[in-house]
Amino acid sequence: MDEFIENEDEENIQGISNSLDEALEALVSLGYSDKEAAKALKMVNEKDSIENIIKQCLKFLMN
Repeated sequence: MDEFIENEDEENIQGISNSLDEALEALVSLGYSDKEAAKALKMVNEKDSIENIIKQCLKFLMN
């Protein structure tokens, strides 16, 4: 049972990391610098969907 929980936690962490990487790539492709995108990513809920992460970042970057 503990192994299952550990595997599930690892998958969640990898999923979060992948979402943040995708969001970073999307923001850079829109013309933001790596530094700007990384700063915006620190301000979002990393457990949100990729779409919401990007929306939150764009709102942050527009201010």
